[in-house]
Amino acid sequence: MQKNQNTKNDAYMQRILKDKILTRLEIVRRYYANEKPADFAKDFGLTPRYIYYVIEAFENHGWRGLVDKRGGAYNVKITDDIEREIVEAFLEKKPLKAKDIALILEKKNIILSKKSIDRVLERHFLKKKRNIKHN
Repeated sequence: MQKNQNTKNDAYMQRILKDKILTRLEIVRRYYANEKPADFAKDFGLTPRYIYYVIEAFENHGWRGLVDKRGGAYNVKITDDIEREIVEAFLEKKPLKAKDIALILEKKNIILSKKSIDRVLERHFLKKKRNIKHN
């Protein structure tokens, strides 16, 4: 029975190690199950320092902290409906910044970058483009 259990655990770990986000989720799960990071870091082939980095990212940013940021942003097509949501959010409370609008949209399961929101506001003449001065 012990050997069968180890085989199941090995298959489980192999599946998790293929996906970075699943690996990070498993790290968070084990941490909150009161396992010591120094003990389970070996299972992942990672350092305890990296384990603490993942935990900190999760605690500060939630599930988004587990996403690899080096791959670029999601490629989201901004539809007319999404554009309308952005403009309505901006006009509802005039001094809103792009990051505030992003939080409002996130509650509606619309995830956009601040830059994308700024572009929509510029397109509707609700925000001026920044002129970058080069010396």
